[in-house]
Amino acid sequence: MSMFEKPLTEIPFNVKMARHIKHEVIKGEVRTLEFRKVRLLVFNAKGDFPVVGLVEFGDQEVAMQWTLNGKRDVRNNVTTGHDLLLLVPDEEGGES
Repeated sequence: MSMFEKPLTEIPFNVKMARHIKHEVIKGEVRTLEFRKVRLLVFNAKGDFPVVGLVEFGDQEVAMQWTLNGKRDVRNNVTTGHDLLLLVPDEEGGES
């Protein structure tokens, strides 16, 4: 990070902010809870998991799907390492 870049703050996943990051309206990153990089592709796939993206595993990317809340597994309210989070500049963290 250069001395001119603002530090990124971790916030819960939300679709509005994720779209802004994808379309470069704001700076930020999408990550899994395991902190793997995620490249989001679409937010409107048919079914219970409309968010589709590619998760980086070393030199490969694996396709995964999530709910609109960034969850991989909705059974029994389980949190997994593949659930999503957002990293945004401090001033963006308060937006919803």
